[in-house]
Amino acid sequence: MFDSRKYTLQAIFIVTGFIFLSRLFALQVLSKEYGKAAENNIIMEIIEYPYRGLFFDRNKEFIVVNEPDYDLYVIPKNVHVSDTLAFCKLLRISREDFDEKMNKAKKHSYVLPSIFSKQIGRLDYAKIQDHLVDYEGFEIRARTIRSYPDSIVANALGYIAEISPQQLRRDTSNYYQQGDYIGKSGLESYYESYLRGKRGKSFKKRNVRGIEQGAFRDGDYDTLSIPGLSLTTTIDISLQEYAEKLMSGKSGSVVVLEPASGEILSIVSAPTYNPSMLAGRNYSRNFEKISKDTLKPLFNRPLMASY
Repeated sequence: MFDSRKYTLQAIFIVTGFIFLSRLFALQVLSKEYGKAAENNIIMEIIEYPYRGLFFDRNKEFIVVNEPDYDLYVIPKNVHVSDTLAFCKLLRISREDFDEKMNKAKKHSYVLPSIFSKQIGRLDYAKIQDHLVDYEGFEIRARTIRSYPDSIVANALGYIAEISPQQLRRDTSNYYQQGDYIGKSGLESYYESYLRGKRGKSFKKRNVRGIEQGAFRDGDYDTLSIPGLSLTTTIDISLQEYAEKLMSGKSGSVVVLEPASGEILSIVSAPTYNPSMLAGRNYSRNFEKISKDTLKPLFNRPLMASY
């Protein structure tokens, strides 16, 4: 009776051990899942955002250009901030904002980069760049925002902003990701597929502490971003500026056509807004302000009003 139990227990241990060994062999040798997981921990993927296409008038004068802009990323595991208040003062945020942003980043991942502060302007970046080396776990990545040399044709040009969850769900091209910017109205929206360009990727190696160790496999897997196509309009800047000056303080619209071709030389919606207000980190506050304006400056009168 005792021998029977002993052999039964031995058989159970042997079968159990065989099952475990078989499973370990399948996971570690046959399956690629663990290899991929390990690779994801040591390889950092960095998105290379393309330059958005520019806008010109009929005489090849700039209407819309790109300006350097910067996003501040954080890797929570690597963060070491000895003086939090000094850091908050540097970024012009409150301690509550700091804690909220850090908690949000930690919920996303302790070891992967998350956006801590986005759309830091060129001048603000110049003020903080030399100090960021004192704060481990934070890094800057460059992007661009729209800039308007003459601040004209706002309603016709439209504006860009971060893609909404609804737009992301409707994206059949599978091009966009959360955090990308997309044309929301006007020519920016109509010619979005031409203006946006194509993003690239670069892969960096990092050690177990998350410190960058150079390009992964000498950059063999990196892809360059492709700039968007630029758009030459039929607008004449001088005529547009004159027409907008005439409509200053008035409500209505002006459209100037070239009779022979039907080309639009000037298109004015009044009252209008400064397009620079809807570019950069103050977009949300400015958009709310413009949207609540009872004179409806976002309303594109030449195209949408009834006359």
